[in-house]
Amino acid sequence: MKLTNVQTTDVSFYEYRKQLRKQGFRKLGSGLYAEVYGKKKCDYVIKIGQLENNWLDDGYVAFLRHLDTSNPMFPKIKSVERFNWVKKSSVHSRYYVVKMERLIEYEAVNWDISEKAFERMGVDTFLDFEESAEYAPSFKSKFAARAHKILHKLWAKYHSDLHDGNVMWRKKKDGKYQLVITDPATRKYAY
Repeated sequence: MKLTNVQTTDVSFYEYRKQLRKQGFRKLGSGLYAEVYGKKKCDYVIKIGQLENNWLDDGYVAFLRHLDTSNPMFPKIKSVERFNWVKKSSVHSRYYVVKMERLIEYEAVNWDISEKAFERMGVDTFLDFEESAEYAPSFKSKFAARAHKILHKLWAKYHSDLHDGNVMWRKKKDGKYQLVITDPATRKYAY
């Protein structure tokens, strides 16, 4: 996915978050570097994340750059904006805003369905997701095989962040569930 140019802004990450709340968005979840906001009856969510260093060190931004938008195992991204918050002519922080489809939490789907999906992907469900990332499982569908290539390309440079909070479900029109990997990588390895 091609990312837009970085924009300079006088709105900080925290001010942006306040603006979302004023628009009726509520926090649905958070991780170490990012938070996800949504509104009731809204078909998309907004993920905002703050970077520790530069744009090339962030695993989620790298994931967005490598994202195969035709693969249903990845989220449907509506837009990505990147900001450098400038104060007194110097960059104080960097953050991104991603508008993406609203998905179903991993734990909200029957465990049997989850177990079958991971079994088809070759991932042992008794393992923690981060542990399973080390193993290079064999995938049985063409979409899973393509996702596998992208994930392992990312994990060669970035730490895996594959856990149950970063795996969700999309309910398809036929009522079946599609596994969606939303955020598989974090910081760059320090070599």
